[in-house]
Amino acid sequence: MAELNNNHKVIPVILSNLSANDRQRLMAAINNTWQSHWGWLRYPCPKDFEHEMSEKKHHWLIVKNHDGAFIGGAFCVTHDPMYPDKVYFGTLWTSPHANKAGLGSRLIAYIEEQAKKLGKNGVHIVVNPKLKPLISFYERRGYVLMEKSRQFPGFMRMEKTWDSPEEGHLHRPDKKAISSDQLIVS
Repeated sequence: MAELNNNHKVIPVILSNLSANDRQRLMAAINNTWQSHWGWLRYPCPKDFEHEMSEKKHHWLIVKNHDGAFIGGAFCVTHDPMYPDKVYFGTLWTSPHANKAGLGSRLIAYIEEQAKKLGKNGVHIVVNPKLKPLISFYERRGYVLMEKSRQFPGFMRMEKTWDSPEEGHLHRPDKKAISSDQLIVS
């Protein structure tokens, strides 16, 4: 368990450690956040949530406040065969009550720190190109739009890389990067 600040702790979660009630609360918290931000549910079907929670390659990070309420989180894939030198993270979320408090940025920094400790040279994510505010959020944190996602048609891959895990110097790949102005959203 790591601390993001005095009131928030990052908890690596194993599905078997969560009660059925906690899994329902977590799914509801994620869905409420996605509904609030983007207008749709991340997990419209509990089976989808249970499947993603049980994926052995997914490492869930959950943030709770001092009252024990779920207020943020993400999952990470540390061994991605398509991008073995990077950590993938997805379903990053912070509750509407935690917005503007920097929780999302601190959670991303935590994931990047863990990637460096694993000897990776970067992290990557997949975003919906229609969500321009989300793309801008990641660009302000040093992420670069790279290419269409091979795994998720209609989505774009973004990444942030550094020269070496030890130094953590930011590296911006020029050869594949595209600007958000080049996105065509239908």
